[in-house]
Amino acid sequence: MRRIQQLLCLLALVVLPAWAADEHNYLVGRGTADVTGPALGVQLWGFGRPDQIGEGIHIRQHARAFVIAQRDVPQQRLAFVSVDLGSIEHHLTLAVVEQLQSRYGETYRLDNVIISATHTHACPGGYWHSRSDAGLDGGFYPEHFDALVDSLASAIVAAHEDLAPGTIQINAGRVENAGVNRSRVAYLENPAAERARYLEDTNKGMTLLKFTRDEGAIGLINWYALHPTAMNYYNRLISGDHKGYASLTMEQALGARPGDFVAAFAQADPGDVTPNTNLDNTGPGATDVETTQIMGE
Repeated sequence: MRRIQQLLCLLALVVLPAWAADEHNYLVGRGTADVTGPALGVQLWGFGRPDQIGEGIHIRQHARAFVIAQRDVPQQRLAFVSVDLGSIEHHLTLAVVEQLQSRYGETYRLDNVIISATHTHACPGGYWHSRSDAGLDGGFYPEHFDALVDSLASAIVAAHEDLAPGTIQINAGRVENAGVNRSRVAYLENPAAERARYLEDTNKGMTLLKFTRDEGAIGLINWYALHPTAMNYYNRLISGDHKGYASLTMEQALGARPGDFVAAFAQADPGDVTPNTNLDNTGPGATDVETTQIMGE
């Protein structure tokens, strides 16, 4: 029942009126790309366990892109991508922008392209150039890096080619019982004046942007602070975790065909917020897969 109520609340955020810009004041476009990395033999990103080697796929990884431009000044634009990765390294962004500029010139630059990881801990590693990340994912694999660059760029290209007049709406709400502070003892060491600024020890706020055109709603970007670690350290399957599950569930519910509706469940400020509410590496589900589903719904 709780999962159904949460889904209904999110649907309400999507369909109910909210603050909106003037009618069709923007150009908006959406695009997606499959970014699923090597499913076998590569250490998974995030937990830093050499024995956590990929053995298959639970949920495929995707990049979900939106391009937003001022209708009257279309060169003023932003490309935002939420992607089922653990983190984004600057070489990845540099390479994506370089590929976009080879196609569109200076239309897309480092100051108007945002690539945001969902922070899933169940994606293949090996795409960081920096040695500082070697302990998290086991090494650097150029083929994986190059494939990610191509896929991320193709998602933005698809959104660029999809640009059409549209409206942007924003709404916000609260989500209860979706996560707990995994380091409450440490949190309580913060100064009392700091803690007094907040009602709880986690951020329960959810923010949502909805994109609408003449044909109806075409997508959304949702921000909520929750670590995608429902698929825990003993997991061996590639997964978008609860954010990837939420995206797929929403897209299947609101899109007649793949790509019709793009639902990006992006990351906010997850800090120490864990979906494993029992604080023993387990959550409300009987398995990590079930916890992923519960948190996604």
